Amino acid sequence: MIEVKKFETRKAIKVMGFNTKTDMQNASKDCGDIWHKFDEYWGKGYFKTKNEYYGISHDYDEKTGKFSYMAAVTLEDDEKPYEEMETLNIPQAYYAVFEHIGDVKTMSQTFNKIFQEWLPNSEYTYDPKGKDFELYNEDFKPHEKESKVYIYLPVIKK
Repeated sequence: MIEVKKFETRKAIKVMGFNTKTDMQNASKDCGDIWHKFDEYWGKGYFKTKNEYYGISHDYDEKTGKFSYMAAVTLEDDEKPYEEMETLNIPQAYYAVFEHIGDVKTMSQTFNKIFQEWLPNSEYTYDPKGKDFELYNEDFKPHEKESKVYIYLPVIKK
């Protein structure tokens, strides 16, 4: 059983990045492609924020199973988004925070445990007003076994 690392209220932020529409069958490839595009900008030092970036799932359509995924960085108050990038608001929310350790290619297994095991057996329900996201910070080391990604799930008490 997966365990919550912590619960946390995070303030609202605005992010900028690249967005794609996908579904669970194609998410690994589509999200990987969007991260490669994002990395081109990251590597050139375009962003003011240097130590945190986000993978945001949003706009899930229950009928089609499609959702949007955005590779993004915080848009600072004095910063303008690049023309080819989209912006997105992540509202303030209360989050259950989980830790994924290891290769990002296995992250879908962690998400499955969160949504299929933890959430139904917890005293919480998904908060549709929030946005769930992956937080990549200094603990993310893509080529190391102990690399960490933090998964933020917006929740409210049942």
